[in-house]
Amino acid sequence: MAKLGWRVRSLAWVLAHTPGGSAAGMGPDEMLKAQERLAGHAKLTVGVTGGLAKGVRTDNRVISQDGQQVPIRIYRAVGFADAETQLQFTLPPA
Repeated sequence: MAKLGWRVRSLAWVLAHTPGGSAAGMGPDEMLKAQERLAGHAKLTVGVTGGLAKGVRTDNRVISQDGQQVPIRIYRAVGFADAETQLQFTLPPA
């Protein structure tokens, strides 16, 4: 088996030693608070997992259907389909 990179091992260690690191025992309110706390650590995440490759841009969008909204992030090469495109998704019935 191949050895994991130092970034992946470091991230695994941090996640294993984070208080409340397991979502299994969290309630909805605790889960929301944990997500809000981690949202501000973008610099740490980039340092561990690496940044965005040169020549790639992101578009943050929201897919809305049946009264629900799902946030998505689209990764594209710079210069690829710069015109605003309309995305059509069909979700399977619940």
